[in-house]
Amino acid sequence: MQLERKGKKNDLISVIITMRLPPMRITMEQMVQHQSKNKLTSLYKQPLRCMKQANNDVQQLFLLRRVFGKKETAKKIQLLRSIQPKAFNSKTSFQLYYDTLLFLTAYADNKTVYTLAQQQLQQLQTLIEKSDAIQYRLYNTGITGTSLCAAFGFEITRWLRKRYTNKIRIASFEAQEGQLQSIVCAMMTKLESEILQDSYFTWQEWIERTLAPHQDLLDGLLSVFEANDTRPEVKDELWSALGVNTEIQLTDHTALPASFVQPYYHKELLRKQSPSTSITKPVQVKLNEEEAAAIVDCSRMVLVRHLREIDPISFTDAKLVSYYQLPRGLSIALMEMIPERRHPIDSYMGYTVFKNSLPVAYAGSWLLFDSGRIGLNIFPAYRGGESQYIFQQILNVHAQVYKLRRFTVDP
Repeated sequence: MQLERKGKKNDLISVIITMRLPPMRITMEQMVQHQSKNKLTSLYKQPLRCMKQANNDVQQLFLLRRVFGKKETAKKIQLLRSIQPKAFNSKTSFQLYYDTLLFLTAYADNKTVYTLAQQQLQQLQTLIEKSDAIQYRLYNTGITGTSLCAAFGFEITRWLRKRYTNKIRIASFEAQEGQLQSIVCAMMTKLESEILQDSYFTWQEWIERTLAPHQDLLDGLLSVFEANDTRPEVKDELWSALGVNTEIQLTDHTALPASFVQPYYHKELLRKQSPSTSITKPVQVKLNEEEAAAIVDCSRMVLVRHLREIDPISFTDAKLVSYYQLPRGLSIALMEMIPERRHPIDSYMGYTVFKNSLPVAYAGSWLLFDSGRIGLNIFPAYRGGESQYIFQQILNVHAQVYKLRRFTVDP
C-alpha cells in the first residue's frame, strides 16, 4: 500500500490511497451477477426519473392553468397527453393533478383542452379504482374513485343512503356505548324502548333483529329516527350526539348533466370588471323535476366531497330550486328551505355556482326586506380563476331576483 499526499484544498488534506493488488480472476457467474446488478440499478433509476418527470409535469401544468395564449395552450395539450398518473409518487401530486384537471375543465382554452381534461379525469379515476394502495393514500381527499369518512347530519345521511344505497356504510360512532343506548331508546316508540331496556340485547342487536335481508345497521338506525315525530331540530341534535361516522365511496364525478351547459372557452381570465360590463340580466331556465333534483344532488354532493354541509342546501327540495344562466359558462342555482326548516324572521337561502357544468362555489344568503347578508366560498380547485367576476354575478342575480338594494358581506 502506498500513501500519496495531495495539496490542501479548502484547508483540508485529501489523501489518495494507491493499492497494488494481484490480478483478479472473474468467473462467468460473477460477471453475470455484476451485469444483473447494473441492470437492476438501471431499472430502478428509470422509474425514479419517470416519477420525477411526472411530478414536474404536473407542477408545470398547474402553473400554466391560468395562462392563456397560443403557445401556452399548445403546452397544456402536450402535457395533458403526456402525463402518466401511475408514475406519481406522492399524495400531493395526485391531488394537484386532480384539481388542475377540474380547473382546466371550468376554464378551458378550447374544445381540445376541455375534452382532454375530462378524459384524464376519467383515466385517473380508473387508475385509482384499480389500486387499493392509491385509494388508501388518497382517503378523505374527495377525489373520484376514493372514499371519505365523516359525521354528516341526519338529512344528508338519509339522502346519501337513498341516493348511493350501496356506497355508504357506518364506520364508527363518536358517542360512548351508554350514550348511544340512551339516545336510541329515547327515539324508539315507548313499547320498543321498554322491551329493549328490560331485555339482554344491546341497542345494536335489537335493531339488527328487525332488519330485512338487504338492510344493515344504518338502515335500521335511520328508520328509528324517521319513525319518531319529534321536531326536526331535536332530531338533528340527537343524531349529531350519536356521532355517526359514515364512509362513502365516490364512484361518480360531481357535475351537472351535459345538457345543462354549453362549454365556454376562454381567451383570458377576467381580473377586473367595470359595472357596465358586469351587470347583465340573468336568464332563468325552466326546469322539470328531474333536472331540479340533479341540481340539488350535485350541490349536496360537492359539499360532501369537501366534508361540508349548509342548511339551505341540506333542507331544500327540487320544487324550491330556481336556475339562471349567466355569461362565460356560468350558471347559478338558488335554493330555498322547506317551510318547516325556515327561519322565523329572515329568509336563509342557499346557492351553488356552476361553470362549464362543474360546481365551483357555494354559500348562503340571509334576506330581509331589501337587504341581504351574503358570502362566497370558492372551492379550492377553482381558486385563482375569475372569483371577483363570479361574486359580481352573484350579487347581480340576488339584486334582480330578490329586489335587493343593499348587501352586507362578513370579512
